[in-house]
Amino acid sequence: MIYALIGIACLGLWIYYLIEECADFLEGIVIGSLTLVATVLIAGLLCMASLGLATLFAKTSYVKTYQTEVISLQDKSSYSGKFFLGSGNINGSSQYTFITKNDNEMKVQQLGVNEASLIYSDEPKIERYEKFFDSKIIKLLFGKQPFHSPTFKIYIPEGTIKENYNVDLQ
Repeated sequence: MIYALIGIACLGLWIYYLIEECADFLEGIVIGSLTLVATVLIAGLLCMASLGLATLFAKTSYVKTYQTEVISLQDKSSYSGKFFLGSGNINGSSQYTFITKNDNEMKVQQLGVNEASLIYSDEPKIERYEKFFDSKIIKLLFGKQPFHSPTFKIYIPEGTIKENYNVDLQ
């Protein structure tokens, strides 16, 4: 929003400069265009610098932005019993595979193991957390913290994780 206002103000100044100061039309277009390009570049550099400073020094905190219920998932061909969280390997990276339920709609979804942490709970659910600036002014200007990916918490029932130790000393 603030960038749009700055852009409109710069465009207005550019048009004023064309009308008032440039008598020759062609000269006015060239000088005006160069002025516009220089203004946009300077404004972009200032915005990037202020965003960089804001991300370095402003306080941030994680805010829960999404929560959904997790439904039980069974694979009778390779597992026995009930579980709702499976793990697999896709393109060399480990993934959590699960089914979520919103209203009456169910979806199969996946998350990388580095994106999520597992927490024991009686209520199976997934929560997404995003990093936001604490300052209301910085939050108004920049929104959420732009250089951080969301993190997830997967709440699972006790006993879902099967521990298996196999020591083969042959």
